[in-house]
Amino acid sequence: MTHARSTWHGALPKGAADIMQRIVDNVLDLLLAAEGGALALQAGDGLEFAFCSGGYVSQVGSPLSASASLAGLSMAQVATLHTDDAMADPRMDRNMIRAVAMRSVICVPLRYRAQVLGVLVVGSSLPHAFAGEDVSILNGVAEFVASAVEAAIAMSRMVLLPPDETPAFRSSQSAKVYEYVANVADPKLATYIERENRVKKALAERDFSVVFQPVVDLRNQKLSGLEALARFHPGPYRPPNAWIDDAYKIGLGEDLELALVEAALQASQSADPGLLVGVNVSPTVALDQRFCEFVERLGMGRVVVELTEHQAVAGPDELLDALRRIRRCGARLALDDVGSGFSSLARIVQLAPEIIKLDLELVRGIDVDPIRRSLASALVTFANESGARVVAEGVEHEAELEVLRDIGVPFAQGYLIGRPGPLSVHLGHFDPLAEVIDR
Repeated sequence: MTHARSTWHGALPKGAADIMQRIVDNVLDLLLAAEGGALALQAGDGLEFAFCSGGYVSQVGSPLSASASLAGLSMAQVATLHTDDAMADPRMDRNMIRAVAMRSVICVPLRYRAQVLGVLVVGSSLPHAFAGEDVSILNGVAEFVASAVEAAIAMSRMVLLPPDETPAFRSSQSAKVYEYVANVADPKLATYIERENRVKKALAERDFSVVFQPVVDLRNQKLSGLEALARFHPGPYRPPNAWIDDAYKIGLGEDLELALVEAALQASQSADPGLLVGVNVSPTVALDQRFCEFVERLGMGRVVVELTEHQAVAGPDELLDALRRIRRCGARLALDDVGSGFSSLARIVQLAPEIIKLDLELVRGIDVDPIRRSLASALVTFANESGARVVAEGVEHEAELEVLRDIGVPFAQGYLIGRPGPLSVHLGHFDPLAEVIDR
């Protein structure tokens, strides 16, 4: 049976919350007449609907009086109470009757050892819906439910203890206990906590640096631009996209991306103003006004926004507006990873980038694969006719480079040309190219 459900907004880890929710979900299968179930947990002097299912789903977070509700009286008297017609029962909370329209209600106190944790509430919209057997069944499972609730509450108290960020804590017995409990509560929770702490630390301490990979004009071997790439210092090594993915999962993705952009633009200040500097930006950050402010303040009119093709865009009109704003700030658009997906041409037409970057999967093996060569050649023709420039990424072999030259690709980057490294290395190795790529 499928039941409408909603989860309490209280601070419980996922594993503990799942236990609570399963209790109210399964009670609807336990009693055939049941149309709604809820866990009302003790909150201050009264109760609060914490986890609900079925007809009670809208009441998550709603308070219950300890003296003016059947559930409150059940907890206070530590006794199972039920009503066959809530409309005529003075013990019922009038507001609750109007909200959920439950005529038959059973309330079972959840007692664990000497403590009453709350009340299990089961209801039906029909009067006289429950028989004596139903009350006995709920009394029979009450001890188990109370034990499960106590276990979930205990897990939440331990797991949600905020970890001390000092090295002493991380190597202490407390930290080991913390991680152990997190894993037991929910195998994914410890990973989430570790990810959150790692990203927050990297952001707070700016524990990352920027390296640059050269983009070279294949016609004269001069340096035409640089792509800024992030490197995170905490080991073991993880690629930048993994860090950014983690940051978005905990709500810090935009902050981390913007911090990397700011670091890249600051690090490029000593380069010749004629060199273009590419920064990898998601559509989410492209929509952020803070990014435009960085471009205006630090970009020196040479920023290339490398927008990945794989990033889904919820509102394409908003993205186009953002790109127009970015261009007004003095930046250009490069569409990254072109040729790696089915949406390449549609995206090029939609976004009209100044620069088209051929994905390394298209470049790799282009010297021995006529299909790759044909597709790349078609993209070069398309770019020439639309006024864009083409940069081939991931060039690693001389044979690939020769084919790219033959089909008219004017710019390239990759390990064969130059590995990512400090800005000073590239400025000393290549002569800068004065040409600036314009539409």
